[in-house]
Order: sequence, then structure tokens, then C-alpha cells
Amino acid sequence: MLSRFNKNILTGILVLLLLNTYVFESEILNVLIGIAVFGIFIYSNRKVLKTLSLLEIIGMIVFIFAIISLLVGFFYFIAGPLINRITAGWLNLLVAIFIVIVILIPALGIIYKGMRVITKNKFPVMKTEIDDEDRKNYPKDKQIQQLASEGRTVEAVRLAREKYGYSLLKATDYIQYLKK
Repeated sequence: MLSRFNKNILTGILVLLLLNTYVFESEILNVLIGIAVFGIFIYSNRKVLKTLSLLEIIGMIVFIFAIISLLVGFFYFIAGPLINRITAGWLNLLVAIFIVIVILIPALGIIYKGMRVITKNKFPVMKTEIDDEDRKNYPKDKQIQQLASEGRTVEAVRLAREKYGYSLLKATDYIQYLKK
């Protein structure tokens, strides 16, 4: 299983490669990197995606496809011709950066909020705190509970992380929950 650090590095490398493909305009490389980024997204969110119904997943796909289609249409028919009319190279670059920032940031916010509505706040997960609702879903694991009751907290946390894929924070909370 990839650590969060490795996932971030891998995602960063793929994003840089994706940018690089636009410089060389290689269609095959674009497709391969797009598939790799999609695969990393699915892999890193597999636990949450398993909790979604088929209808929610289809709704997310259709919603994202619609937003991306609108963005492509905007950049192709409006932003592209506007940028091409500017003859000064430095101004051309500044306008391009400005348009990307002004359009993409709200679009990402729309995608985020839309996905939260479609999945009834299950995805994307942005929680940083563990609440009582999370604790109700903790599994009853006799082996981990025994380690925790014997005072072998570090081993119990390690086993909980390996067995259930918990973060360090959640595994520590899980052990504290089992000790009560």
C-alpha cells in the first residue's frame, strides 16, 4: 500500500508528465498519463468508492463529464481565440494564466460541491477529526484489543494500520476506543 507521501509524489510526477505532454503534443502519451492519473485516483479512494451506490458513481461521472465539457467549450471557443488575438508575448501569457485561474478554481469548487451533493456528503472526504459516528463503525478485533489491554499500544496501532488501512490518527483513536 502506498503511503500518503508516495501518493503525493506519484501524483506530482504524473501531473508534470501531463504538462510535459502538452509541450510535445503526444496524443498517445496524453492518453496513457490520463489513464494512470485515473488509476491513482481510483486506487487512493477505493475505500470510499466502495461505500457509494452505482447510481451515485454514475451521477458523479456524468456530472464531472458535463463540467469538463463546459470547460473545454469555454477554452476552445472563447478563451483560445481571445488569447490568440493578443500579440504581445508576455501579455498573452499573463492573460492565459489569469483565465485559467479565474475559470478553473471556481470550476473545481463546483465539482467538489456537486460531488458532495450527489454522494450525500460521502465523497470527497475532507474530514480531519474523528467523531462518535466514526467510532460506532470501528470493528471489534480481539487481537488488537488484547494488545491494547496488555499495554502494547505501539504494536496495536501498527496492526490496526496494517489490517484496516487507518491513518496514524485514526488507528490511535481506535486503540483508545478499544481500551475504554
